[in-house]
Amino acid sequence: MKLIVDTTQRYAKMRAHTAAHLLHATLGKIFSETKQAGSFVDEDYLRLDFAAERALTNAELLDIQKQVNHLIYAALPVENFETSYDEAIKLWAKAFFEDKYGDVVRVVKVDQNVSTELCWWTHVTNTKDIWCFVILAQESVASGIKRIVALT
Repeated sequence: MKLIVDTTQRYAKMRAHTAAHLLHATLGKIFSETKQAGSFVDEDYLRLDFAAERALTNAELLDIQKQVNHLIYAALPVENFETSYDEAIKLWAKAFFEDKYGDVVRVVKVDQNVSTELCWWTHVTNTKDIWCFVILAQESVASGIKRIVALT
C-alpha cells in the first residue's frame, strides 16, 4: 500500500490551522478569559468558536484581522516539540476542552510570546507561509459562544 499526500491541500490546511492559533491568541487580548470552544479547519478556511460575553464590534473585527496579518507579515517562527504534560503547563501552554492528555504531549509555539498550545495538528514553520488572513463573519452559536469564520 502506498500513501499519496495531496500537498496543495495539506499546505492549505496548515495555513488555516496555524492562523487559527494566531486568531485565538489575538482574541485573548480582548477577552482575557476566553477559551476555545471548538474549531474547524479546511483548505484555507477556518472557524473558531470561543467563549465571549458579547459580540465583537466591526472595529474590533477589523483590528483583529489587522493584528493577525501583522503576525503573519512579521515572519515569526513556528516550532513544535514533544514534552511531558507537566513541562508543557510550566511553559504556559494552553490545553483545551478539558481533554485528557497522555504523558507526552505536542506543543506548538509561535515565536516566544505569541501562542503556546497543545496541538497534534500540522502547522506551517513560519507565519509568513500563511500569506494573509481575512475575517468573513462573526456568528453567535450558543449562549456565551461566538464564532469567527475566516480565510487564509
